[in-house]
Order: sequence, then structure tokens, then C-alpha cells
Amino acid sequence: MAKAREFYSQLFGWEFADVPMREIDYTMIKAHGADAGGMMAMDGPQFEGVPNHWMVYFAVVDCEATANKVKETGGQVRVPPTEIPVGKFSVLADPQGAAFSIVQLAQQ
Repeated sequence: MAKAREFYSQLFGWEFADVPMREIDYTMIKAHGADAGGMMAMDGPQFEGVPNHWMVYFAVVDCEATANKVKETGGQVRVPPTEIPVGKFSVLADPQGAAFSIVQLAQQ
């Protein structure tokens, strides 16, 4: 993560803020002062064999309903809707196997 922070800071001028989230250390990415993403280390057996990557997130109104619709239309739910400090997220895949995530942000 230190190398990624240095690389993207130099490339895009990103700034970073560490945010503790339960069992993981999460780093918020800020671009021009605005929240623009996040990153985390992929430590642990659940990440064995998974290469480093960036994951796109689509904001949704209802995480559960969207995950159900993905299943109904031939996609896969790889990580079921899960509560996180900022709301709820899920990792999904389209019928061809391309992965993406959704996030339902908590009301603020």
C-alpha cells in the first residue's frame, strides 16, 4: 500500500486518509479535496490468489434489491450485501463474470 500511495500521489496528486473499519485498515482517497475512492491491503486467506486490482463501485438506493436483481438476471453475488460503517456494499459479477461492486450509502 505504501508503494501504491506514493505512485498515485505522484501520478494524480491524490491525498490519503487512514480510516479504521472494524477488522481492516481502510485508506480513503481524496482528489482535489473530495472523497474519490478507497483502498485496503488484501491480507488474509480470503484473498489468496487474488491479484492486486481496482474495483469500480456503483451507488445504489437499495443494496439488497440490486443484489437480488443481479441474481435474477443471470449474474452472481460474490460477496452478499454487508454492513460497513458508511452503509452497505456487495461484490457482484455480470453473466460473463466481470466483477463490480455496489454501495448503498447511509443517510447523512
